[in-house]
Amino acid sequence: MLHNYNIKNTVYLIFFAIILSIFTHACSKQDNPSKTKRINPNVDERAREAADKGPNILDRFKDNQGTNFQFGTSNVLWRATLSSIDFMPLLAVDYAGGVIVTDWYGKNLDKNLDKTEEIKLTVKFKSSEISVTSIEIISHKKICENFKCSIIANNKSIDDALKNKIFALARKISIEDENRKSKKK
Repeated sequence: MLHNYNIKNTVYLIFFAIILSIFTHACSKQDNPSKTKRINPNVDERAREAADKGPNILDRFKDNQGTNFQFGTSNVLWRATLSSIDFMPLLAVDYAGGVIVTDWYGKNLDKNLDKTEEIKLTVKFKSSEISVTSIEIISHKKICENFKCSIIANNKSIDDALKNKIFALARKISIEDENRKSKKK
């Protein structure tokens, strides 16, 4: 019985030594520092480089049917929307799902701070194409007077004005991207 106990301990020690050597080898520094990859500290440039490289190896396993859209730095509508609402604080941004929700943003309408007006936006991306049906904007306007607030949903004039601003900027970005691509060739 004591003999079996020693064999088990020996097997466990060998197994532990193998696992430990694998981890220490994987965590060890590289011998040749000239082979280390330099990472660009500029986030925008890294995003551009990643977008220019194209799809990665995992993209071939994705199902391209349904509503699986890729939003990112290469998506013109995404970039135009973020640029259009960059003055507003963002509450939630779902990059993969294509949803942007801002926090309440507004101003005081009088000196006594008794009347305020704030707006909150939800932008839903339905496709990556530059089309009027590609995004849906839902705005909420909150008006507070003497600490009594009312919220108005779907202010059509705000939604349309923002959508026009986004599409104008998206067209401009798209033209700039095409000019940049043609200069590279």
